[in-house]
Amino acid sequence: MTKSLIEKQWITDENYLATITIDYSGIRCGYVSIPTDHPANGLNYYTSSISLDDITASTNLIVPVMQAINNIEVHGELTYGNIKFDQWTFGFDCAHAWDYPDTVKAAKLFGSLHKQYHSDILSDQIIRTKSFCVSECAELSAQLYTIECNHKQE
Repeated sequence: MTKSLIEKQWITDENYLATITIDYSGIRCGYVSIPTDHPANGLNYYTSSISLDDITASTNLIVPVMQAINNIEVHGELTYGNIKFDQWTFGFDCAHAWDYPDTVKAAKLFGSLHKQYHSDILSDQIIRTKSFCVSECAELSAQLYTIECNHKQE
């Protein structure tokens, strides 16, 4: 049995593939995949760690796109930028200190593979539901579309 499952997959209003996964401990992740001609294709979410001095003059479009990626606002910030679902994909996770995994759903989906790592929910922790992740994916998709429209190569 796999350690994570696709809980929902759909095409966003911006025509990108969006995916929500849930793992055996109940942690959800949200992803939005972009087409190969998107200006952010191949760039990672941690582009701020790249020295702008290392970028050649022939890549002058990359700098503003990198800055736009760094400004994306999504739950807990971007935590993924790589190939997934056969496309370049950006994503976020719901595994932060203020998040609580959906252990009930994980137990239903994964049965004996599910392990309850979390005992008591703290007062400031929130279970990040599938609908929450759908909303965050929609926001991520809209921001990626803005980057595509504002930085498309001509």
